[in-house]
Amino acid sequence: MSTMRDTDALIARVLISLIFIAAGITQILNPKDTLHDIRGGHLPLAHFFYVVSTAVLLIGALSIVVGWRTRWGAAALLVFIVPATFLIHLRSDQTDQELFLRDLAIAGGLILLLQRGPGARSLDARAQRRAAGVKGSRVAPAKTTADV
Repeated sequence: MSTMRDTDALIARVLISLIFIAAGITQILNPKDTLHDIRGGHLPLAHFFYVVSTAVLLIGALSIVVGWRTRWGAAALLVFIVPATFLIHLRSDQTDQELFLRDLAIAGGLILLLQRGPGARSLDARAQRRAAGVKGSRVAPAKTTADV
């Protein structure tokens, strides 16, 4: 049962990261569109926010995928997605309303990841096992507050 839970956590991490990786790549390939959206949110220093948001998207997503500093990656993406959602997608047309709700749902997934951690199939768990002196990949990490 534990192996299935660990696999589910890995799959969930990959799935939630895909949208951020795709968004980061899109920002790199289409900087004009991204800068237009940033300016549309009435933010100063558009180029600065472009670079920071692209870095947060890619580094945060990759940290979640591999499970390294997972909670930090999830927190960074959460700090990014909530204000961006309200600045960019809180408009009156149908597409923006759907994107607004999608981003709120993703924020919910990030909150769960913050609370539960990455699971046993992650670099965070591997480092925790090494620190405890345990060999092998089938040993579960220490219990989180959600497990108690």
